[in-house]
Amino acid sequence: MDPGETVLWTGEAGPVPPWYRRRNAVIAVCVYATLAAVIVGPSILVSGWNGLLNAAVLALLSVLTRPLWARWSLTLGHYTVTSRRIIVERRINGFRVRRSELLTDLTTPKLLEDGSIAFGDPREQENPGHRASGLLVPPLVLHKVPDAEHVLALIREAQRDARG
Repeated sequence: MDPGETVLWTGEAGPVPPWYRRRNAVIAVCVYATLAAVIVGPSILVSGWNGLLNAAVLALLSVLTRPLWARWSLTLGHYTVTSRRIIVERRINGFRVRRSELLTDLTTPKLLEDGSIAFGDPREQENPGHRASGLLVPPLVLHKVPDAEHVLALIREAQRDARG
């Protein structure tokens, strides 16, 4: 953490809703299929040793790119809310993956029916915010937060303070 940054709350993600798992599975399949088409090309359906080699390359790619992909889309794990940012940490394939988003880059959060805190509603494809560089922030939902109303109030207050 940066000097002058204080931890306001820490907690763990609750169970994930089924629609979220389905959406992430569809996105992952699309990404890996695109990678396969670009890297391996039309020979992906070749049988024999070439087909086995292609399958091994794709399996290795999926294992190696999973932590990178997860860092971009990480919303599950251990949550930390500080005076300046939200941090989500988790272990994936033995690698520690960490995502950190500045509160000033995020839209005002809202409470979902299931006790989750969302920056932009992922079901409605609402924008969760913009980084200083102009890039969109990937969807960010803190799933099934214990005492969600209290945590939501802490985040909103920290956002007001960070924005000045």
